[in-house]
Amino acid sequence: MKDVKSNAELNEVLENNARVLVYWSASWCGPCKRLKPQIEQADEKLTNVTFVRIMTDEADPELVSDYNIQAVPQLFEYADGEQVAEIEQGPWQKIVSQLA
Repeated sequence: MKDVKSNAELNEVLENNARVLVYWSASWCGPCKRLKPQIEQADEKLTNVTFVRIMTDEADPELVSDYNIQAVPQLFEYADGEQVAEIEQGPWQKIVSQLA
């Protein structure tokens, strides 16, 4: 899983990968901590999906603002650079399994 902290980094990943899952998280977020192992497991299994983590409390505030992130965890799925899904609530295992 690649950690991203700026718009430029995220744009580069989206431009260079066919399928991307962006995992918005924060170091203080309990649900994010519980979701992280599931995301890491999916990252290992799904070689056709590039996984990106953005820690909102460490990222450029402009990045967080541009994507209007007001709560975490959130998952955004992209295909060919276009957002195809926004997932704000679980069941996470089912959601992650749908990426396969």
